[in-house]
Amino acid sequence: MKNIKEFTLITGATSGIGLATARKLAQSKFNLILCGRRLERLVEIQKELESMTEVKILNFDLTSGLDREKAINEIQSNQWRITKLINNAGGAFGLSPFQETKIEHIDQMIELNLTSLIHLTHFISKQMIQYGEGIILNVSSIAGAEPYPNGHVYCAVKHAVEGFTKSLRMDLISKNIKVMSIAPGMVETEFSINRFFGDKNRASKVYEKMIPLKAEDIAETIHFMLTRPNHVVISDLTILPSCQAGVQNVHRFD
Repeated sequence: MKNIKEFTLITGATSGIGLATARKLAQSKFNLILCGRRLERLVEIQKELESMTEVKILNFDLTSGLDREKAINEIQSNQWRITKLINNAGGAFGLSPFQETKIEHIDQMIELNLTSLIHLTHFISKQMIQYGEGIILNVSSIAGAEPYPNGHVYCAVKHAVEGFTKSLRMDLISKNIKVMSIAPGMVETEFSINRFFGDKNRASKVYEKMIPLKAEDIAETIHFMLTRPNHVVISDLTILPSCQAGVQNVHRFD
């Protein structure tokens, strides 16, 4: 058992916060398991980082129950010991009133942001309990604390992630497993591009006349949270750009 390597698993690792976190942790020699839907990107990132640390990839769609099952089976068959889980994958689809939102987009947001996170955590937490240690870090959002117009389902699932994280922390308090949450405000990644279905012009307007956070800002904070002494838990952390005081309270310069 002592010779089994420890890995940090990151979902949504092909771009944005997930990719920035993978790069930051690789610099600190964390062994990584990177998850994502885009196989070509996963292979590229693996080649980029494997000179610094050991990197495994899992190519699957988090919104597919069958894909999630296959990924879990692959973890089991390879006997990868996951001591740190970063549930980063997530996203919003559309910014329309609830009654105008397509059912398939509602289902995608629930599966991606909540169901997959719970399913993966259920499996990996059991492994952590077996080994007697672990860290689970859920990437939430300020939308998990403050709703906003037309945010409906995305706000709902992020509120659920916050509630799940707090309750899970209580369940695992005696198991030497830290449970943490980081809730970013406005971060310029592919988030808005995906929300607006590839409309880069509309996505760019979200960050006009302000300076948003970068994915690297979140990655550095995640690294800090993961590397605290064993007796320290950064339980719930909200991180905002200095020009943002709330979901809809953003100072934009002239």
